[in-house]
Amino acid sequence: GLPLSGRTPADGHAVEVIVDTIMTSPGEIVLIALGPLSNVAAALIREPRIAQAVKHCFVMGGAGQGHGNVSPLAEFNFFVDPEAVRIVLRSGMALTHIGWDISVTSAVYSAQEAKELRAIGTPYAEFSVDIQAVLDEYAKEVSQLDGFDLPDPIAMAVAIDPSIAQTKRVHVDMIIGDDPNRGRDVIDWMGVTGKEPNVNVVTHVPQQAFRAMLERLLS
Repeated sequence: GLPLSGRTPADGHAVEVIVDTIMTSPGEIVLIALGPLSNVAAALIREPRIAQAVKHCFVMGGAGQGHGNVSPLAEFNFFVDPEAVRIVLRSGMALTHIGWDISVTSAVYSAQEAKELRAIGTPYAEFSVDIQAVLDEYAKEVSQLDGFDLPDPIAMAVAIDPSIAQTKRVHVDMIIGDDPNRGRDVIDWMGVTGKEPNVNVVTHVPQQAFRAMLERLLS
């Protein structure tokens, strides 16, 4: 983090840090949200001007074109605080969403592929595989994938180099309330609502492009 108004991020709550960082450097800060959007929404409530002051916000969340992973429809990050997601979506902030569907299609590592990743031979490469042990079991038993997937790293890859991603600019909203639809991102792919597009939704990241970037960083 950067020193903010004479203090470091450790001196304040995350919400204060978000607001201070963005408002101190308007038009320069790229915000990357890899978890629930509770703090981002709280920051918007505290200082609505950050929506226009932030350069861009990349969000790992939502089901995109796929199914959910904590309910039939919803992805975890959006499911746990959909009210926050709605606040962010309706804020006017420049947004790119990388859903769990992108991880499932482009960032799954089978046992053999994990061995190849480890074979890069650096401490970073070995660590990156070692920390997936629990997720690997979960992915196979619950998510029904061939191995662990990497939703946060592929979202970060898009934030680092947006050119690797195919996107579609569409209107996105969020279902709240206590029913089976809670936490589902409502994506108007065909523009049938006539509402102004508010999100660049990632529709595809070539698997090889992501893997090449990850391997370079771990080498």
